[in-house]
Amino acid sequence: MMKKYLWLIAWLTSCLAVFAQQPQPLANPLPAWAFGGFVRPEGVNPVITPNPATLFNCPMQGKPVAWEESDTFNPAAAVMNNQIHVLYRAEDNSATGIGKRTSRIGLAQSHNGTDMKRFDAPVLYPANDAMRTYDWPGGCEDPRVCVTDQGLFVMAYTSWNRQVPRLSIATSTDLKNWTKHGPAFSKAYNGRFKDMASKSGSIVTKLVKGKQVITKLNGRYFMYWGEHQVCAAYSDNLVDWTPVLDDKNQLASVIKPRAGYFDSALTECGPPAVVTENGILLLYNGKNHNNPDKSDRRFTTGAYCAGQVLMDIANPMQVKARLDVPFFRPMEAFEKSGQYVDGTVFIEGLVYFKKKWYLYYGCADSKVGVAIYDPAKKTPGDPIPAGMRDTGSSPIVLKSALQHKGDFSWRMKKAGEVTDAPEKVSVPGYGASSWMPAIVPGTVLNSLVHNKVYPEPYYGTNNKLTNNKIPDLAQTGRDFYTYWFRTEFNLPASYKNKTVWMHLEGINYRAEVWVNGHLLGNMAGMFRDDAINITDFANPGGNNAVAIKVLPVDMPGTVKPKQWGAAGEFHNGGDGNIGLNTTMLMSVGWDFTFMDGIRDRNTGIWKDISIYTTDKAVLRNPFITSELRKPGYDQARETVSVEVVNPTTGPLTCTVQGEISGQNIRFAKEVTLFRGETREIRFTADEFPQLILNNPRLWWPRFKGEQALYNLTLTATVNGQKSDSVSTRFGIREITSDTNTPDKSRQFYVNGKKLFVRGSNWIPEAMLRNSDERTYAELRYTQQSGINLLRMWGGGIAESDYFFRLCDEMGILVWQEFWMTGDTRHPHDQALYLSNVSSTVKRLRNHPSLAYYVSSNESTEMPGAKELIMKLDGTRGYQMQSEVDGVHDGSPYKQVNPMQHYENTASARGSRLDGFNPEYGAPTLPTVEVLREMMDEKDLWPINKEVWDYLDGGGFHLMSTLYTDLTNQYGPSKGIDEFAKKGQLVGAMNSKSIWENWNYNKLGYGDRYTSGLLFWYHNCPVRQVCARMWDHSLEPTASLYHTQNALEPLHAQFDYLKNTVSVCNDYLQAFTNYKVTAQVYNIHSKKVYEKSQSTDIPADGVVNDLFNIEFPANISQVHFIKLRLYNEKGKEVASTFYWRSSDKYEGSKTLTGPTTSGFESLSQLKQTRLKTSFKTRKENGRHYIDAEIRNNTPTLAFFTQLQLLDAQGKPVRPSFYTDNFFSLLPGESKKITIETSSADLPPQATFVVKGWNVEADLFSISK
Repeated sequence: MMKKYLWLIAWLTSCLAVFAQQPQPLANPLPAWAFGGFVRPEGVNPVITPNPATLFNCPMQGKPVAWEESDTFNPAAAVMNNQIHVLYRAEDNSATGIGKRTSRIGLAQSHNGTDMKRFDAPVLYPANDAMRTYDWPGGCEDPRVCVTDQGLFVMAYTSWNRQVPRLSIATSTDLKNWTKHGPAFSKAYNGRFKDMASKSGSIVTKLVKGKQVITKLNGRYFMYWGEHQVCAAYSDNLVDWTPVLDDKNQLASVIKPRAGYFDSALTECGPPAVVTENGILLLYNGKNHNNPDKSDRRFTTGAYCAGQVLMDIANPMQVKARLDVPFFRPMEAFEKSGQYVDGTVFIEGLVYFKKKWYLYYGCADSKVGVAIYDPAKKTPGDPIPAGMRDTGSSPIVLKSALQHKGDFSWRMKKAGEVTDAPEKVSVPGYGASSWMPAIVPGTVLNSLVHNKVYPEPYYGTNNKLTNNKIPDLAQTGRDFYTYWFRTEFNLPASYKNKTVWMHLEGINYRAEVWVNGHLLGNMAGMFRDDAINITDFANPGGNNAVAIKVLPVDMPGTVKPKQWGAAGEFHNGGDGNIGLNTTMLMSVGWDFTFMDGIRDRNTGIWKDISIYTTDKAVLRNPFITSELRKPGYDQARETVSVEVVNPTTGPLTCTVQGEISGQNIRFAKEVTLFRGETREIRFTADEFPQLILNNPRLWWPRFKGEQALYNLTLTATVNGQKSDSVSTRFGIREITSDTNTPDKSRQFYVNGKKLFVRGSNWIPEAMLRNSDERTYAELRYTQQSGINLLRMWGGGIAESDYFFRLCDEMGILVWQEFWMTGDTRHPHDQALYLSNVSSTVKRLRNHPSLAYYVSSNESTEMPGAKELIMKLDGTRGYQMQSEVDGVHDGSPYKQVNPMQHYENTASARGSRLDGFNPEYGAPTLPTVEVLREMMDEKDLWPINKEVWDYLDGGGFHLMSTLYTDLTNQYGPSKGIDEFAKKGQLVGAMNSKSIWENWNYNKLGYGDRYTSGLLFWYHNCPVRQVCARMWDHSLEPTASLYHTQNALEPLHAQFDYLKNTVSVCNDYLQAFTNYKVTAQVYNIHSKKVYEKSQSTDIPADGVVNDLFNIEFPANISQVHFIKLRLYNEKGKEVASTFYWRSSDKYEGSKTLTGPTTSGFESLSQLKQTRLKTSFKTRKENGRHYIDAEIRNNTPTLAFFTQLQLLDAQGKPVRPSFYTDNFFSLLPGESKKITIETSSADLPPQATFVVKGWNVEADLFSISK
């Protein structure tokens, strides 16, 4: 017992010591014109929380609902009868996700502003009234309320029909009974803005004899409104409002988001504006950008903080002053943890009560809080986090205006043609106007192509080496692609007396870095970043210049085949000498891209360059690890480390403080560094018991559970003053693997649970034409498909931080390899290679999605690599290469008869449908619109074998031969349109047959034990005829949707070889009393067979061969199968559709079988027409088409395709269809949503519904 108390005393003593060392947060004094600070009263928040017990007879649903069960937030406030009344948004539990439930407005009243008496029923809700069109089904959201001097309360709220949010008006005299008046802008300008997305109305008020009432400006009522920007409107009656327009007849803007500030993503109106002696004061909600390069890094990305802006009373559109930092931000645990995980203090209610201002706000979209401002005791705003970089030092990212829409003008010129010395080239004002515009980040060849020096490599055979259209590095020598890049930039005056850093994230391959006439750094290796101290050479407050001389790889390699390497792959990697560099090996050529490679081997500045400041102490490479208690995984012991750098010329003592946001976990220690020293410091749970988390939220991969994420911030202070800070996001989880399986294959585990890997091989864009938008699209498709792991193949690259961040959020695991292959030599500079490995591991190791390290693809390892990786991380598994330790060699890669996947004869190397296969796949033809973009029409049809084979890795995937033969099994084609349509059927059959056979054998449930498959390959590096789930241009193929179907978490499937029906479950939950129904239809759409059977489905398991389908002897040559899976309540939870022929499978050397041949009679399907209804909506910069496709005819609608096309008939890309290339039986319908970025949507687009036997319907879509 005494030991227990001694431990407790020691722990308390350590905590006191820690907090004594913690630096004070920075004060946030507010200007005289601003309100505040607002103080949270102690012990009362949150004042309103969800209540599942209150029921309301909902007129929309026709039944009682727990109307405030899930979340209560975003409140308005008003004063009546000497009491504060709070009108708050309440959500039921009808769905999951922000904006997907039904919202109603509840009412509470308080005599003191903190103790609330709530009414049992909502006072404003979707009802059977004239507002049904606008309020159903999303409801009434986000009220702002104010009152006239005559006692009329006016509410501006959001009507949400889940299509378009509309700012609407309601009035009341008692706050209980409200009259709805409809959308605020419905009558203005002949209804021009009636159907425009609009929210957040803040009507101008003022204090009159101690009462806050609505007032007029220049004879009219005035309102600020808007979400993405703040706009304005005026009214004569408080019901009908007219937006203020600018001289271009567009909405006039009052304020907009500001890059690098807390309101960098959104500026959304808060509570009613107030006229003060200084002007018109508007309190508003500012959202910090999700992109760290655009955000204020002092605050959590995505967080909502509150700002203030002051307008001129005489000209309410004119801004007089604006806060640069928030006066109110998420600080309490309940403000950081809830429905909105990034943290929110969303202000909507502001009332003057008993000589104080009461501010009511939503807490993380989950609860209601209150804060109070006493004008007699003006205090600072919420403190600015200590150690976080201030606004003036937010990184300056030197992106080019060209292609990236950045703020900087980059120029480039061949180094051999630059006669001036580098000292002159790299100073501001140097005459570089004759230099060529450059794309940065980008490569030399990308800029040369943009400037029309060389043709587009991805078109036809332009890139073909023997055509001599683009010179090759191996033939020209390194000087030919050695270029100077330069740009100029201004540094803020606030950079004075600070340490200024230039961060270069990636250059390929060698570089000299010159700043303002001085050589400040040399770089080598494609995957090493560097932070260069430019303080003594920078010019804060003035113009600066950077010039970078970039040299290609040391050894470019040639396309000459070698006599070693993987059998049958002697052309891959050319002569192999590209491997002597630490670079993107596939740039010399491979059979999944251009066999003869990329002409400049991707020489250039391929990643961002940024400039930022710190003070005396610098923090780098934070790392947090979790040790989970077994077997319950109910406690995590965290260990935090960070490198502390002293860049000064003397010794330095600093304090490093850490905080895990929203968990009330803080820790700190002091460190003394000598001149120039870098030292890693660690915080362990033994030393800091607060780093022990009980019942932590665990991170899980897709379909297994929540992707729970935490934020860690580390701050360095010197003498109590902030110096630097770093933040990282992490997940608490454990990923292990072993070979304790029947065949010694590698089995992965997450948090102690077996994981059946449904993975794929990620291939980077061949010319590094990367962007966040492209990364998002490809990972969004990946998530949709059901893939749960991506392998970063060893001849590719280490992907961006944004890539890994999205994988963290989407639950996609990553297997990382390190730039060596069995088809190329190993790097000759071991130290250079290991420095690139070190840089990459430090950058990626906090991502919970990062699951496994592998040194090489089908080779060995660099001496010292394993030891280095384990030293830098040590929390993840490692193996030497991709085909050892329970991972066997891959194949097939090419087109085969799909029946061979069922027979397990698809590979000439023997059985490959077993164990863990790292490479197994098949191609899909792109859609015809995309094919037309990659070659001349004359080469499309008849198929020009030379062109098609060049765009097929030298014909590797057999697109012009075997794939064509399989397509012709659906009947000979008369043109490319018909051929491409039939080709989608072949691709769909490829994908579904592969994945369903691996489903069948999952974890030993089938004929053999399988632990995982990595599909070969995932994404197209160039334009090619051998696409996968989508093509290079980001247009999906049928394979995406048929993979999505095969990998749905609950799935009923048909075996073409056995004629059996099975059910696969990817959830960690068992299901009982489910039922599977199989129906068979003939070519005339007549049902000729049906069978059902009940079953229990094991957790993460398979019920194989549940029953056989007995096909009638006289069935039509082509027929169709529909499987349906019903839950214990009889609700359909999954379905699968198949087409099948009666052809007998005659062996792997033939093109026969029910998946493969005999489909010519599909042409006998009667033509039909579908009934399409749809609505459009716009939300957060995205455009949605919500469509319902219904088959009211007696004929099957086979292989129905939806498309969104521009005026030229080209697909709008990327667009995300919830399903596509589907079939509808008579009487069936399907709801589909098509999502597109509003920026990508042309002014006029066409929504097309068509199919194999479906007459095309075209619908006009306006932006």
